[in-house]
This record gives sequence, structure tokens and C-alpha cells, in this order.
Amino acid sequence: MVLLYFIKILCSVFPEIQPILEDKGYKGKSEYVAVIDAGSTGTRLNIYEFLEPGYFLNSYFVAKSEPGLSTLRDRDKIEKTLKTILDEGSEFLDSKNISIKDIPISFQATAGLRMLSEDLTADILENIKLFFHAKQLNVKDYEIAVIDGMREGIYALESLIYLRTFEKNVIYNLFCKNLERDNKLRHPDIEKCSEIILNKNEKDTRKTTYGIIDMGGGSVQVALQLKNKDDNLPERDIIPTHSFFMYVHSFLGYGMKEVMEKIYNHSDFSYCLQKDTKSLETCQDIFKEIFIDSNNTESLKKIKKPDINSVDELYLVSYFYDILSQLNIDKRTTLSQIKRNFLAKCSFLDTEFCRQGFYLINFLDEYKLEDDKEIIVTNQIDGFYLNWSIGKALSLAE
Repeated sequence: MVLLYFIKILCSVFPEIQPILEDKGYKGKSEYVAVIDAGSTGTRLNIYEFLEPGYFLNSYFVAKSEPGLSTLRDRDKIEKTLKTILDEGSEFLDSKNISIKDIPISFQATAGLRMLSEDLTADILENIKLFFHAKQLNVKDYEIAVIDGMREGIYALESLIYLRTFEKNVIYNLFCKNLERDNKLRHPDIEKCSEIILNKNEKDTRKTTYGIIDMGGGSVQVALQLKNKDDNLPERDIIPTHSFFMYVHSFLGYGMKEVMEKIYNHSDFSYCLQKDTKSLETCQDIFKEIFIDSNNTESLKKIKKPDINSVDELYLVSYFYDILSQLNIDKRTTLSQIKRNFLAKCSFLDTEFCRQGFYLINFLDEYKLEDDKEIIVTNQIDGFYLNWSIGKALSLAE
């Protein structure tokens, strides 16, 4: 079976493939789903178009509103936020002759609502349910919820693996495999195919392990594929799958917004605004006191952590990308390069940017990331925004 995504995206690589595939008579069917990611700093409506059978991502639309719903709390303001992004999404779908009322929608709140009281969270969710019912949208009540950090991390890793592997697997399984079998790899238009097969002989990309660290506003999710189970890690952080073990840990309250707020509210914060060595050391001690040597059992130093350096491809997203990309680093970089560029720009911690960068670097240090380990700092893969909502969208489309 051949998919239209394969035709649309790869025709520039294989210019003679399109007529061959069309001759096979395959007609892809579009399925649209929407995931509302209600984060601590903003609310994002993600609309995905999948081609099925096969569930291959073909297009993506996003509408975003700020601030986060946990900040607004007021019912009228929350409804106004939701109406704004849904109107934008409806306009996009109208251009595809699709009604927003006909597509499945999931509303998932993250750390912002996780940190509110149970009563306040329940009240907000109930008002959101009433809003969706009044709009007659295709939203099941159980799809209006606060997602826990573990599930958010799982979805984030699933999203990464999906985006990193599906294109090459489509090419190989639907086209290259047959050419390899028939010994027809000399055609000038299929050099890319030969390259993929040669690479598979050296290193099977399906066996590459992936990891992601997603720094949000209210929490941080660390999710990694492990080649082998580590018995030293807490059982709650290990999830077995059919082909690998998954490590997932969520740090509630360690997101960038929450971290900066705790720093600002510290009694010695004024030292952070001064430009001298003693003040710098005092400011650094504030970070250490709150997030490393804290009495909290979830502090960075106290939890048991896996060997993050064993992951073949480690992605740093969200605030990692927003802040570190301003340091003039390559997409594929190292912690050593980040540190050098950071020190060249930030001699002190007197600006918010420098405090944010300092926190990100210290977070990676506490996870024992080696200075020369290659990491990928990005916010997208092949033009698609990389976040946990793709993993959730796939579950809606199934």
C-alpha cells in the first residue's frame, strides 16, 4: 500500500515515482484531529491531518493564545481564549471543506492546572466542558482533563520517535525494499534510496534510541529510550514496551516560569541584579539552594537518574530551544559549546535571559550530560512542531 504523504513530500527526491504510485490507484483519505494543549504560559490549538490507512502526518495547523488558562481562571476570559483559537481553527478547516464540529478534539491541561488546588481545577474543567457542549463540538467528557506529567512525557517521546522514523520507514518499506530485492539500485533518480539501504546495513535507524527533555513553563519532562532496563532506577519511572524500555520522569514546579518566579521571590534576589563576583556567587547559590540541594525528595540531586549519554539522539525542546537558540549555536551542538557561548554573552546573571540560560545549563549538568555529547536543540522536525500533542493526536486518530 502506498501513501499520498509519500507522493507529496518525496517527489522532489524521486521525480519519477508519482506517476508510478498513481497508477496503483491508491487514494489517501484525510482524517483531521485536534489537540488543545493548555499550558502554563499559553493555550495552543493543534490540528493534524493524517492520511489513512497508515496514519501518516500530512499537514499541521496551530493557533495560540496567551497567557495560560491557569493564570486567567476567570470563566469569561477562559471562554474568550478558547473561542479565539477555535475560530482560527474553524477558518482553517473551512478552507479544507471540513467543519470543526466533525473532528475529534481533546483538551489536555498540563502543569499550570496541575499546580492549582483540586477544587479550582475541577471548577475550571467543568466550565470548559459546558463551553464545549454549548458549541456542540466533538469532545468527549473524558478528553477534557489534566494530563499527568508521566503521560505528557510518554507522548513527547512518542511524538519524537514518530517524526524521526516514519519518513525513512515509508521510503524503505514501500519502495526501496522492492528495488533492493530486484537489484535495481542503479537508476539515477534513486540515489537517496541506495543511501538509505547502505545506512541500514551500517546502522538500523529503527534501533536508534531517542530521548527528549521538554522544558515547559510549569514542569520539565525527561523521556528516554533505554536499550536495557536499569534496575537502579525507580520502577515508577520505567515503562516497558514491546521493543524497548522507556524512562520518564516529570519535575512539577521545575519549569522555566516557576523557576524564575521562585528566584524572584527569594530574599536575596537583589544580588542577582548586581554585576560583581560576590553577587554572582550569591545568585548562583540561590539556584543551588532551591533546585539542587533542596529538601524536596524530587530535587535534581536526590532522584535516581539514567545515563542520559547512552541515548543516540537527545533532543532539547521548548524553553531549551527558545533560550539556547539565542546563543548562536548549531542545531546539533554540545553542552561544551553552549557553555562557551553562554559565558561569552553572560558574565553575570543580571538579566532574565542569563538567569534562564544558567538554569538550563545547570539542569543538564545535574543530569550528568557529558560536555562533548552531541545534542539537538530544536523546535521542529521536517517542518512539524515537536511537542507532546502529536502523540496524543495519534491516539485520537486510531
